[in-house]
Amino acid sequence: MAQPSGRSSKASSWENATDQKVWGLMTIWAQPKYAFPHRERLKEVNWDSTVQAFIPRVIDAEDQESYYKILMELVRFIWDSHTEVIPPWGRFTPGFDMPPVEVKVIDDRFFIIRTGETEEMRAQNVVPGTEILEVGDVIPVRQFFEDNVLKCHSRGSKQADEAVGVCCLLYGPKGTKVHLTVRDAGHDRRTIELTRNAMTEGREPFVYTIFRHLMARKRAVSSLPW
Repeated sequence: MAQPSGRSSKASSWENATDQKVWGLMTIWAQPKYAFPHRERLKEVNWDSTVQAFIPRVIDAEDQESYYKILMELVRFIWDSHTEVIPPWGRFTPGFDMPPVEVKVIDDRFFIIRTGETEEMRAQNVVPGTEILEVGDVIPVRQFFEDNVLKCHSRGSKQADEAVGVCCLLYGPKGTKVHLTVRDAGHDRRTIELTRNAMTEGREPFVYTIFRHLMARKRAVSSLPW
């Protein structure tokens, strides 16, 4: 879905003006309204009324980042993998990173299945099979996932949300730490603290397996002679 740009003469400038923010919202309203193929989905969510309820929120948005998050939250109601709002900075926020751990949802439980080779991982004995129970201020991991990831991102099904969305579970400002309550294979609960430094310079970046496969496929396709 295209980015809402406000006034056409200044499409790339953010002015935080009310008319700009409302026009962007109307751009998002119009595209599914007239181009979304699953008409029954729009009826289910009552698209017109839903968008109307977001008008005060976009007007009150304090900055560009919060404005786009509100638009992303709105589009999530459609729950379609091909319909999304992409901010001007792209799908990944500049200056953000994640800890070098890969998480997978198995039977509604969140497990670390792969870790980076770092001293922090070794010192805290973070190994595959470690289950994440809570994030931050003792927030259950499922609730944290719903409120901080799925609220603004959807792939159109629970399976896809968990397979792709979980990659952003621990995403946050680069270099900051995230506190986790975990359970080891021996069923002991404990707390750990992981640094968001998967892309730290000086070592090989830690990338989720699904993205490594996608990048490998893209390289393979781009090398075809036709």
